[in-house]
Amino acid sequence: MALASFALLLQTTWVVDSNGGPGVNFTDIPPAIAAAANGDILLVQTGTYSHFTLTGKGLRILGSGATGATPVFVMNPGTNGALTTVDAVPPGSVAHLSGLRFLGPLGGPPGGASRLEVLGASTRATLADLLVFAPDAATAAPGGAGVLVDAAQVRIVRCNLQGGTGGDGSPLGGTPGGPGLLVRNAAEVHAASSSLAGGAGVGGVCFGGPGGTGGAGARIESGSLAFLGDTLASGSSPGCCLFTGCGNGGAGISADASFVRVSGDSTSIARGGSLLGAAFCTPPVGSVPGAGIETSGGAIVEVHSTPVLGGCTLPPAACGGNCAPGPATIGSGINLTAPALPVLRLTGSLTSTGSVTISITGGSPSSVFVLALSTVPDFVAIGPPLLGEFLLDPATWIPFVSGSLTTAGAFSVTFPLTGISPALLNLPFHMQVGALESGGSTWRMSNATVGTIRV
Repeated sequence: MALASFALLLQTTWVVDSNGGPGVNFTDIPPAIAAAANGDILLVQTGTYSHFTLTGKGLRILGSGATGATPVFVMNPGTNGALTTVDAVPPGSVAHLSGLRFLGPLGGPPGGASRLEVLGASTRATLADLLVFAPDAATAAPGGAGVLVDAAQVRIVRCNLQGGTGGDGSPLGGTPGGPGLLVRNAAEVHAASSSLAGGAGVGGVCFGGPGGTGGAGARIESGSLAFLGDTLASGSSPGCCLFTGCGNGGAGISADASFVRVSGDSTSIARGGSLLGAAFCTPPVGSVPGAGIETSGGAIVEVHSTPVLGGCTLPPAACGGNCAPGPATIGSGINLTAPALPVLRLTGSLTSTGSVTISITGGSPSSVFVLALSTVPDFVAIGPPLLGEFLLDPATWIPFVSGSLTTAGAFSVTFPLTGISPALLNLPFHMQVGALESGGSTWRMSNATVGTIRV
């Protein structure tokens, strides 16, 4: 940690507060980004701010919403409208966004392909404690994605990503909802302790086709790698056309020509979208509920002890609690019986006067474990003797806590943060657990998490 502390001393911290006042450097995020140098910190106070473009440098943009304060909204139109973009972060740097809510402007026009985009093969970014609502389509077009990751390496932790609804149906048919998370072009993404939800499809008065398909919770495509750990991925319901019927439900996870690893406990569900809203009890002819997982293009999906559920043919709320389930999976290359992986969670008040609890569940009984941390995330597929990906920087990680899990395969420890060195404030710490199989030689790797201690 000595190197990390030294590096922090070289950075400048800028205070952004829409209310202005003493000690405030900027009243909006875009001018603060323009003034900041690579590696600087932007502390964004409670308020409402403009969408921004962060390109060519890695900054820590830390909203006060991560500490439980009044939310920090990013919703005013910027130079690219109601879209925030992180692009071309240089090698060796990381963009870190936390504690922000990304929305569209109140009363503003809908539309847009996505709400938050992370782009470029050199880009590494961490998104933590964010709420992202995708744009709804303005006309007869698909709904937008909550977060789009294109060719970049991204960590998503404790985020809520919501896809946009489709636009008004046209005579040609309905329009599909957008995914909560869209990953493409050989990107590498790890989502942990998050919720990914598709947007609803839309119908209307249609003569040429059915209503729009529901959006997928997560759509992974075109050679990308994704690790969804301790995460809920939910497809949405389709739209229905007055004359030509309904579309299909959205998949919880849709994978095309990609590799996806899914892990977690019973609360980490991949669930397809149900067919109809509460006003209907008769399933439409030819429509199919969304699958928990849907594959195409030779995609491979490994599922480690996570429930995979199809959507309902009959909606429970409308039909006396009965649910005729749709298919759990559609496609090939899906393994639902991969060995369980540990689940790592970070909770508590991450402030200089609070405390943090690190908990591990789902490990092998009484197995040896190592909790490691680093200030830099990574995505490394090592293979045996590791089962799962190594999600810390191989050059800088250090062992932090080690021991043995309980007979239930669990561990928990709480650390007080009072008196922590000021040099460690606002510095993201990435964590991951490796737990040795009981009586074996394989280390089962958990999801990763991240925490940033604030004043």
